[in-house]
Amino acid sequence: MYDELFARLQEIDRRFSLTKADSDICRINRAAGKEAVKVHDDAFYVIQKAVKFAALTGGAFNPAIGTVSELWGFNSEEPTLPRQTEIDARLPLLDYKNIILNQEEKSVFLAKEGMSLDLGGIAKGYAADELARLLEKGHVQGAVIDLGGNILLYGKKTDDSLWRTGIKNSLDPNGEAIFILSLPACSVVTSGIYERCFEKDGISYHHILDPKTGRPADGDLLSLTVISSSSMEADALSTALFVMGKEKALDFAERSQTRIILIDKKGNIVQSGEKSSGNSKSVL
Repeated sequence: MYDELFARLQEIDRRFSLTKADSDICRINRAAGKEAVKVHDDAFYVIQKAVKFAALTGGAFNPAIGTVSELWGFNSEEPTLPRQTEIDARLPLLDYKNIILNQEEKSVFLAKEGMSLDLGGIAKGYAADELARLLEKGHVQGAVIDLGGNILLYGKKTDDSLWRTGIKNSLDPNGEAIFILSLPACSVVTSGIYERCFEKDGISYHHILDPKTGRPADGDLLSLTVISSSSMEADALSTALFVMGKEKALDFAERSQTRIILIDKKGNIVQSGEKSSGNSKSVL
Protein backbone atom coordinates (compact mmCIF):
# COMPACT_ATOMS: atom_id res chain seq x y z
CA MET A 1 0.00 0.00 0.00
CA TYR A 2 2.77 2.44 0.95
CA ASP A 3 4.59 1.83 -2.33
CA GLU A 4 1.41 2.61 -4.26
CA LEU A 5 0.79 5.81 -2.29
CA PHE A 6 4.31 7.14 -2.72
CA ALA A 7 4.37 6.19 -6.40
CA ARG A 8 1.19 8.23 -6.90
CA LEU A 9 2.71 11.20 -5.09
CA GLN A 10 5.79 11.06 -7.30
CA GLU A 11 3.61 10.84 -10.40
CA ILE A 12 1.66 13.95 -9.38
CA ASP A 13 4.89 15.79 -8.60
CA ARG A 14 6.16 15.01 -12.10
CA ARG A 15 3.01 16.54 -13.60
CA PHE A 16 2.94 19.75 -11.55
CA SER A 17 6.56 20.51 -10.71
CA LEU A 18 7.93 23.96 -11.52
CA THR A 19 11.50 22.66 -11.44
CA LYS A 20 11.24 19.57 -13.67
CA ALA A 21 11.57 20.73 -17.28
CA ASP A 22 9.38 17.93 -18.65
CA SER A 23 6.45 18.49 -16.25
CA ASP A 24 3.13 19.42 -17.80
CA ILE A 25 3.21 22.80 -16.06
CA CYS A 26 6.69 23.67 -17.33
CA ARG A 27 5.75 22.64 -20.86
CA ILE A 28 2.65 24.84 -20.73
CA ASN A 29 4.65 27.79 -19.42
CA ARG A 30 7.33 27.50 -22.09
CA ALA A 31 4.65 27.54 -24.80
CA ALA A 32 2.87 30.64 -23.43
CA GLY A 33 1.68 32.86 -26.25
CA LYS A 34 2.81 30.34 -28.85
CA GLU A 35 0.77 27.16 -28.85
CA ALA A 36 -1.56 24.91 -26.89
CA VAL A 37 -0.02 21.98 -25.02
CA LYS A 38 -1.67 18.58 -24.61
CA VAL A 39 -1.43 17.44 -21.02
CA HIS A 40 -2.17 14.43 -18.86
CA ASP A 41 -5.68 14.06 -17.43
CA ASP A 42 -4.31 14.90 -13.96
CA ALA A 43 -3.01 18.27 -15.09
CA PHE A 44 -6.05 19.16 -17.17
CA TYR A 45 -8.45 18.32 -14.34
CA VAL A 46 -6.57 20.39 -11.75
CA ILE A 47 -6.06 23.38 -14.06
CA GLN A 48 -9.74 23.29 -14.96
CA LYS A 49 -10.65 23.29 -11.26
CA ALA A 50 -8.12 26.03 -10.56
CA VAL A 51 -9.73 28.30 -13.14
CA LYS A 52 -13.14 27.65 -11.57
CA PHE A 53 -11.82 28.54 -8.12
CA ALA A 54 -10.32 31.72 -9.59
CA ALA A 55 -13.74 32.72 -10.94
CA LEU A 56 -15.46 31.72 -7.69
CA THR A 57 -13.13 33.90 -5.59
CA GLY A 58 -12.94 36.87 -7.94
CA GLY A 59 -9.30 36.14 -8.71
CA ALA A 60 -8.12 35.94 -5.08
CA PHE A 61 -7.00 32.45 -6.01
CA ASN A 62 -5.13 32.74 -9.29
CA PRO A 63 -3.33 29.88 -11.06
CA ALA A 64 -1.70 32.44 -13.40
CA ILE A 65 0.33 33.91 -10.52
CA GLY A 66 3.46 32.07 -11.66
CA THR A 67 5.07 34.90 -13.57
CA VAL A 68 5.09 37.02 -10.40
CA SER A 69 5.76 34.25 -7.86
CA GLU A 70 8.93 33.31 -9.73
CA LEU A 71 10.22 36.85 -9.10
CA TRP A 72 10.01 36.24 -5.37
CA GLY A 73 11.62 32.81 -5.58
CA PHE A 74 9.67 31.26 -2.72
CA ASN A 75 10.05 27.86 -4.40
CA SER A 76 13.84 28.22 -4.32
CA GLU A 77 16.31 28.05 -1.46
CA GLU A 78 16.98 31.80 -1.65
CA PRO A 79 13.84 33.98 -1.95
CA THR A 80 14.49 37.54 -3.08
CA LEU A 81 12.74 40.89 -2.84
CA PRO A 82 11.92 42.00 -6.39
CA ARG A 83 11.80 45.61 -7.49
CA GLN A 84 8.35 47.17 -7.73
CA THR A 85 8.95 47.95 -11.40
CA GLU A 86 9.54 44.23 -12.05
CA ILE A 87 6.28 43.33 -10.35
CA ASP A 88 4.31 46.06 -12.14
CA ALA A 89 5.60 44.88 -15.52
CA ARG A 90 4.19 41.42 -14.93
CA LEU A 91 0.82 42.23 -13.35
CA PRO A 92 -0.93 42.43 -16.76
CA LEU A 93 0.01 38.76 -17.29
CA LEU A 94 -2.02 37.55 -14.31
CA ASP A 95 -5.43 37.41 -16.00
CA TYR A 96 -6.61 33.83 -15.40
CA LYS A 97 -9.19 34.31 -18.17
CA ASN A 98 -6.28 34.00 -20.61
CA ILE A 99 -5.89 30.34 -19.61
CA ILE A 100 -7.59 28.65 -22.57
CA LEU A 101 -8.74 25.07 -22.03
CA ASN A 102 -9.75 22.61 -24.73
CA GLN A 103 -11.73 19.78 -23.15
CA GLU A 104 -11.75 17.59 -26.26
CA GLU A 105 -8.01 17.91 -26.90
CA LYS A 106 -7.09 18.02 -23.20
CA SER A 107 -4.87 20.96 -24.04
CA VAL A 108 -3.95 24.18 -22.25
CA PHE A 109 -2.96 27.46 -23.90
CA LEU A 110 -1.69 30.56 -22.14
CA ALA A 111 -2.83 33.34 -24.44
CA LYS A 112 -0.02 35.82 -23.70
CA GLU A 113 3.71 35.28 -23.93
CA GLY A 114 5.26 35.58 -20.49
CA MET A 115 2.29 34.06 -18.65
CA SER A 116 3.10 31.30 -16.21
CA LEU A 117 1.06 28.82 -14.20
CA ASP A 118 1.81 28.05 -10.56
CA LEU A 119 -0.51 25.45 -9.02
CA GLY A 120 1.20 25.39 -5.64
CA GLY A 121 -2.04 26.53 -4.03
CA ILE A 122 -4.08 23.54 -5.20
CA ALA A 123 -1.85 20.63 -6.29
CA LYS A 124 -1.16 19.35 -2.76
CA GLY A 125 -4.89 19.24 -2.13
CA TYR A 126 -5.39 17.20 -5.27
CA ALA A 127 -2.60 14.87 -4.17
CA ALA A 128 -4.22 14.36 -0.77
CA ASP A 129 -7.58 13.56 -2.38
CA GLU A 130 -5.86 11.06 -4.68
CA LEU A 131 -4.22 9.33 -1.71
CA ALA A 132 -7.61 9.12 -0.01
CA ARG A 133 -9.00 7.49 -3.15
CA LEU A 134 -6.24 4.87 -3.04
CA LEU A 135 -6.84 4.25 0.66
CA GLU A 136 -10.51 3.63 -0.05
CA LYS A 137 -9.59 1.33 -2.93
CA GLY A 138 -7.29 -0.57 -0.57
CA HIS A 139 -10.03 -0.88 2.09
CA VAL A 140 -7.96 0.98 4.68
CA GLN A 141 -10.01 1.76 7.79
CA GLY A 142 -8.40 5.02 8.80
CA ALA A 143 -5.36 7.18 8.20
CA VAL A 144 -3.95 10.68 8.56
CA ILE A 145 -2.35 12.24 5.49
CA ASP A 146 -0.06 15.23 6.12
CA LEU A 147 1.31 16.97 3.04
CA GLY A 148 3.01 19.97 4.56
CA GLY A 149 0.06 21.81 6.07
CA ASN A 150 -2.59 19.92 4.12
CA ILE A 151 -4.14 17.47 6.56
CA LEU A 152 -6.60 14.84 5.39
CA LEU A 153 -8.34 12.76 8.05
CA TYR A 154 -9.47 9.58 6.33
CA GLY A 155 -11.98 7.03 7.56
CA LYS A 156 -12.35 6.17 11.24
CA LYS A 157 -10.06 5.57 14.19
CA THR A 158 -10.04 2.07 15.66
CA ASP A 159 -11.94 3.27 18.73
CA ASP A 160 -14.44 5.30 16.63
CA SER A 161 -13.45 8.53 18.41
CA LEU A 162 -13.06 11.76 16.47
CA TRP A 163 -9.78 12.71 14.87
CA ARG A 164 -7.84 15.51 16.60
CA THR A 165 -5.69 18.04 14.79
CA GLY A 166 -4.21 21.35 15.83
CA ILE A 167 -3.81 24.80 14.29
CA LYS A 168 -0.41 26.37 14.75
CA ASN A 169 0.28 29.67 16.42
CA SER A 170 1.57 31.79 13.53
CA LEU A 171 3.76 33.77 15.91
CA ASP A 172 5.26 30.59 17.37
CA PRO A 173 4.89 27.88 14.72
CA ASN A 174 7.22 25.49 16.52
CA GLY A 175 5.32 25.78 19.77
CA GLU A 176 2.10 24.19 20.96
CA ALA A 177 -1.05 24.34 18.83
CA ILE A 178 -3.13 27.41 19.51
CA PHE A 179 -6.39 25.60 18.73
CA ILE A 180 -7.37 21.91 18.76
CA LEU A 181 -10.10 20.50 16.50
CA SER A 182 -12.01 17.24 17.00
CA LEU A 183 -13.39 16.14 13.64
CA PRO A 184 -14.72 13.20 11.65
CA ALA A 185 -13.19 12.36 8.25
CA CYS A 186 -12.44 15.59 6.36
CA SER A 187 -9.61 17.78 5.11
CA VAL A 188 -8.09 20.62 7.11
CA VAL A 189 -5.84 23.09 5.29
CA THR A 190 -4.22 26.18 6.79
CA SER A 191 -2.60 29.11 5.03
CA GLY A 192 -0.49 31.33 7.23
CA ILE A 193 2.32 33.86 7.31
CA TYR A 194 4.70 31.36 8.94
CA GLU A 195 4.75 28.74 6.16
CA ARG A 196 7.39 30.18 3.84
CA CYS A 197 8.87 33.58 4.50
CA PHE A 198 12.05 35.60 4.58
CA GLU A 199 13.21 38.84 6.15
CA LYS A 200 14.80 41.81 4.40
CA ASP A 201 15.82 45.04 6.14
CA GLY A 202 13.75 44.11 9.18
CA ILE A 203 10.57 43.40 7.17
CA SER A 204 9.14 39.88 6.88
CA TYR A 205 7.71 38.72 3.55
CA HIS A 206 5.49 35.62 3.33
CA HIS A 207 4.69 33.55 0.24
CA ILE A 208 0.92 34.12 -0.05
CA LEU A 209 0.79 36.66 -2.87
CA ASP A 210 -2.15 38.93 -3.62
CA PRO A 211 -2.73 38.71 -7.40
CA LYS A 212 -3.94 42.32 -7.43
CA THR A 213 -0.64 43.71 -6.15
CA GLY A 214 1.86 40.94 -6.87
CA ARG A 215 3.08 41.30 -3.28
CA PRO A 216 2.47 39.28 -0.10
CA ALA A 217 -1.13 39.74 1.02
CA ASP A 218 -1.06 42.60 3.50
CA GLY A 219 -4.30 42.01 5.34
CA ASP A 220 -5.42 41.52 8.90
CA LEU A 221 -4.85 37.76 9.20
CA LEU A 222 -2.14 35.56 10.66
CA SER A 223 -3.69 32.35 9.37
CA LEU A 224 -6.85 30.95 7.85
CA THR A 225 -8.02 27.33 7.98
CA VAL A 226 -10.62 25.72 5.75
CA ILE A 227 -12.38 22.47 6.64
CA SER A 228 -13.92 20.58 3.74
CA SER A 229 -14.65 17.13 2.38
CA SER A 230 -12.33 18.01 -0.51
CA SER A 231 -8.68 18.70 0.20
CA MET A 232 -8.32 20.39 -3.17
CA GLU A 233 -11.14 22.78 -2.30
CA ALA A 234 -9.70 23.45 1.15
CA ASP A 235 -6.28 24.10 -0.38
CA ALA A 236 -7.49 26.63 -2.95
CA LEU A 237 -9.92 28.38 -0.61
CA SER A 238 -7.46 28.71 2.27
CA THR A 239 -5.19 30.69 -0.05
CA ALA A 240 -7.99 32.77 -1.58
CA LEU A 241 -9.69 33.65 1.70
CA PHE A 242 -6.40 34.58 3.33
CA VAL A 243 -5.81 37.00 0.45
CA MET A 244 -9.34 38.42 0.82
CA GLY A 245 -8.85 39.31 4.47
CA LYS A 246 -11.05 38.82 7.51
CA GLU A 247 -14.35 40.45 6.60
CA LYS A 248 -14.51 39.25 2.99
CA ALA A 249 -13.44 35.77 4.04
CA LEU A 250 -16.20 35.57 6.65
CA ASP A 251 -18.73 36.86 4.13
CA PHE A 252 -17.64 34.26 1.57
CA ALA A 253 -17.83 31.52 4.21
CA GLU A 254 -21.36 32.53 5.16
CA ARG A 255 -22.58 32.70 1.56
CA SER A 256 -20.97 29.40 0.53
CA GLN A 257 -21.51 27.61 3.85
CA THR A 258 -17.80 26.92 4.12
CA ARG A 259 -16.37 26.21 7.54
CA ILE A 260 -13.35 28.38 8.28
CA ILE A 261 -11.28 29.25 11.33
CA LEU A 262 -9.20 32.40 11.17
CA ILE A 263 -6.72 34.05 13.47
CA ASP A 264 -6.36 37.79 13.02
CA LYS A 265 -3.38 39.96 13.86
CA LYS A 266 -4.98 40.93 17.18
CA GLY A 267 -4.93 37.27 18.22
CA ASN A 268 -8.68 36.76 17.87
CA ILE A 269 -9.80 33.27 16.81
CA VAL A 270 -13.00 33.37 14.75
CA GLN A 271 -15.00 30.40 13.46
CA SER A 272 -17.60 30.62 10.75
CA GLY A 273 -19.74 28.45 8.52
CA GLU A 274 -22.30 25.73 8.92
CA LYS A 275 -20.14 22.72 8.07
CA SER A 276 -19.68 21.71 11.65
CA SER A 277 -19.50 18.00 10.85
CA GLY A 278 -16.61 18.39 8.43
CA ASN A 279 -18.51 16.23 5.91
CA SER A 280 -19.46 19.12 3.70
CA LYS A 281 -20.12 19.14 0.00
CA SER A 282 -17.80 20.96 -2.34
CA VAL A 283 -18.65 24.54 -3.31
CA LEU A 284 -17.90 23.64 -6.93
